[in-house]
Amino acid sequence: MAKNKNQSGWNIEDLTDAEVSAAIHYLDSDSSGENGAGSDSATRGMCLTLMISECAAFILLYYCTR
Repeated sequence: MAKNKNQSGWNIEDLTDAEVSAAIHYLDSDSSGENGAGSDSATRGMCLTLMISECAAFILLYYCTR
């Protein structure tokens, strides 16, 4: 029977955590930390700022229409 072309000869159970982590970082270009490290925290900061400003707007509208 022919071997599946997607199967490799590696035994995954023999890999160490460091080797698995290195393979993941190699395959996932976004996890390198060089190209997009700040964008995630910037996005979180912008979302937090937007949520706080929306809450302030609702509070202001509530007290102005009373």
